Amino acid sequence: MPKERSKNMKYEQFWNIIEKGRKTQNCEELNDIVQKELEKLSLEELVSYHKLFHEFYSALYTWDIWHGAYIILGGCGDDCFMDFRGSIISLGRETYENTMLNPDWLINLDETALSEKLYNAEFQGLAPFVYEEKTSKDIYAEYRFQMEPHKPIGEKIDIESEDIEEIFMKKYPNLMKKYW
Repeated sequence: MPKERSKNMKYEQFWNIIEKGRKTQNCEELNDIVQKELEKLSLEELVSYHKLFHEFYSALYTWDIWHGAYIILGGCGDDCFMDFRGSIISLGRETYENTMLNPDWLINLDETALSEKLYNAEFQGLAPFVYEEKTSKDIYAEYRFQMEPHKPIGEKIDIESEDIEEIFMKKYPNLMKKYW
């Protein structure tokens, strides 16, 4: 997990903003609640929030997590994995931290979270949207954020392999039993 680098917003503040939206059952409501919380922040706090978001988002860029998403979603390309990582963050600190430790943990998510919240394509754009509304400027043009590595961290498993089911079964036994 990323080190606490932001001077303006602590991890607890970041996760508290997301927690306020987690109690809803759909992405739209979650995004509305989080957006309203972001609108209350000063510009400095908003930028700090987005820096932390990028640190968490980049840390999720691993083959282990991508493979877990592939199993759950029945396939997962680049754009899908971008949305998946933002959605993991939107599901809160416990989901994020447990996913980082072991993607097979995602078996613990209830069906509503899986069906309604793992397709939250708009979540990662909330802070940039609020920033632009407040300043009429693009947050990415104004600030540098931690970028993900050029390729995911870890070992890529060839999904075309004849042994893929066996390989995934050893690495993700719970996800495989439920979703394969």
